Amino acid sequence: MIPAKYKVDFTDYAQDFRALADSRLLYQFKNSTVLKAIIYAFADEAQELFDAIIELMKVRTIYDAHTYYLEAIGRIIGQLKENIEVDYGVYFTPDEPNSGENPIFVQPDRGLAYVTGGRSGAGVPTDSQFALQVLARIFSNNNQYSSVPELQNTIKEITGINASFVPVVGEPMAVDIHVDKILTPFERGFLTQTHGIIIAEKSYYIAYPATLRINSIVEPS
Repeated sequence: MIPAKYKVDFTDYAQDFRALADSRLLYQFKNSTVLKAIIYAFADEAQELFDAIIELMKVRTIYDAHTYYLEAIGRIIGQLKENIEVDYGVYFTPDEPNSGENPIFVQPDRGLAYVTGGRSGAGVPTDSQFALQVLARIFSNNNQYSSVPELQNTIKEITGINASFVPVVGEPMAVDIHVDKILTPFERGFLTQTHGIIIAEKSYYIAYPATLRINSIVEPS
């Protein structure tokens, strides 16, 4: 679920077109039932159009966007909604050769990198899950240094999770991610899953440094 801080309030734009029409009606016509009925018919049409415009503005925000509106935002910032294969069996088996005239060329499978405690459910993300992926991509697009405070702030802003990074002894580029709560399968995958490209390139939803390897997710016992 997108944090409430990203909700855009459009209540200041609200208009009651019947009340507006009444306020502009000449005094001698204030009690004219027939004239009011005619004016209200036009006012209701204008109200319907106005409300539709406000609704269109709402669904173009990250908080209220859904279905194809959300996917459109994703395309703008470079995040596609796609079915991610998360079966670790894919990770541990040879890649499948491409079909066609040159089967010797192998397309790497887009499975999750193996992370202890990091597996998530398979399938196309729901709208609420995809909205978090879009938000993560926005943070990633604006990432500067992938410093620890920056990464911790990103994870906190998107998921509400307090995370810390503990180096793995003997592996200078590997870390264990310690979190302050028991994670859902989606949250585990969110912290460890790549997006939009093959696994070999390891571009995570969170803008970790390119050389980083996530060893495990450590939750409270």
